[in-house]
Amino acid sequence: MRLSVFVFLALVAIAAAQAQKPASDIDIKAQISECYDKIGDPCQNATDKIENEACVSSLITTEVCVGQCEYDNKDSLQKVLGCYKSICKSENSYIQTYLGKVYTCLSGISILGFTLAASTLALLL
Repeated sequence: MRLSVFVFLALVAIAAAQAQKPASDIDIKAQISECYDKIGDPCQNATDKIENEACVSSLITTEVCVGQCEYDNKDSLQKVLGCYKSICKSENSYIQTYLGKVYTCLSGISILGFTLAASTLALLL
């Protein structure tokens, strides 16, 4: 019994370490790009030309911020998410909604990685 508990705890530790291992720069960019593709154009619901131009301008400013978060935190999706959530904000409602959707999507990918590791661990037991 003690041995099985020890083995279980060891496997949980290994799975947690695997889930938190540094991601490559390409993986993080691919995950972010995948979320952008799923969500689509944040300015598509703008009602007129002026509102659309304001939205696009705000999007460009926000993308510079997001790009800086990605560059500064290349090795960790969690760090990118933390930077993204705390620093990249917009007063434009379309862009802020868009940022929330992208953050939720990326958080889901991060959680999915841990869930897959835990599921694999459960199958081994």
